[in-house]
Amino acid sequence: MTISDAQVRLSESDFYFGDPFPIYRELREVAPVFWHEGIGSWVLTRYEDIEEVSKNADIFSVGSGLLLTDLLKNQDYLAAMFPDGVEPISLADPPRHTDLRRALNWAFSRPRILSFEPRIRELVRYRLSTIAEEGEVDVVSELSVPVTASVVKAFIDCDEITVEQVLDWSDDVFSMGSDLPLEELQSIFARLKPMVDFFVGKAEHRRAHPKDDLIGHLVNYELDGAKLSLLMVETYLQTVMVAGNETTRNAFTASIRLFCDFPEQYQRLCEQPELINSAVEEILRYHSPTLGFARTARQDTVISGVKIAKGEHVYMLYGAANRDPEVFDDPENFDIARFAQTTKSHLAFGRGPHICIGMALARLELRILLEELIASFEGFELVGEPGRPDTLLGNAYTTLNAKFIAG
Repeated sequence: MTISDAQVRLSESDFYFGDPFPIYRELREVAPVFWHEGIGSWVLTRYEDIEEVSKNADIFSVGSGLLLTDLLKNQDYLAAMFPDGVEPISLADPPRHTDLRRALNWAFSRPRILSFEPRIRELVRYRLSTIAEEGEVDVVSELSVPVTASVVKAFIDCDEITVEQVLDWSDDVFSMGSDLPLEELQSIFARLKPMVDFFVGKAEHRRAHPKDDLIGHLVNYELDGAKLSLLMVETYLQTVMVAGNETTRNAFTASIRLFCDFPEQYQRLCEQPELINSAVEEILRYHSPTLGFARTARQDTVISGVKIAKGEHVYMLYGAANRDPEVFDDPENFDIARFAQTTKSHLAFGRGPHICIGMALARLELRILLEELIASFEGFELVGEPGRPDTLLGNAYTTLNAKFIAG
């Protein structure tokens, strides 16, 4: 049996938002390292291969394209949005990546993350109380966006920006994960200038008026013996805002979608709240908020017996890896108790040096969401078809209308 590019439509968003899992299954079984002519890259679908590539930054680099659109256009569009002299953490390999990531260690320390629990719970309770009065709502606009955007505003110490600004700026950055013409990308860069100006202004103000917060920490952080430039501080703030908002937002929405699709699992959670932490992990595994990322081989190497030449790309499909039957029993089944037992972790947050630095915050937000849902609602019903964006980056929703059934 052979598989063709026509079946593996990686450059079309509706491929991911339909039902790609039969194709993922076939790829894992027949061509786990599959050459896709259309994107000019090897495509990986097995957990073991994706984990190995993610861990081995000495062999597989992020420096020559991270997004699928980079491969499609044969140009690093994500790097192009940053001015000269700025080093985005997501596009650096170790040991430089280690140096850059260290600047955020304080922000993502366990004590600081846990300090946000009361505020997150207050936000979730407020939104759910409003939803309880309305009954039927768009989950994206009434729950996922306002909660996660408000959390990230507080996390980066920028309460004065609006939820709408966080949404617009984050969506513009994420839209670069779509297959867009150059003119539209340039338009996005122009729309993001106010964001850059805002964060640079915040950094300038904090440098003149010291304060013990994230921005204050960043403006005083030394890299290579000198304090970070204002544009480097801006880059860190932008990165945390976008990454800390988009993926968690999608996971919030996916939680409601999954409980609509699998009401018996929600009922089980209501009866066994001790499964909440396991349910958080299963939502992340089953939904896989990020569709995929790329790496480039620094040297000739081999993946599962297939020769990869120096300079060739590999594209990792996380949704396929997270349903690999070699790792997860009955992987197509959504089982909130799966991670209550000893099992390997999913790859929703990646692995290796580039593992998501904000995963503890995302888990905290999801845990609080589930705790508050089971305290207030006995179930959910999907209303109509959810809306999906035209993107090749995030497993996202634009709308998801659902009825919340009060307990």
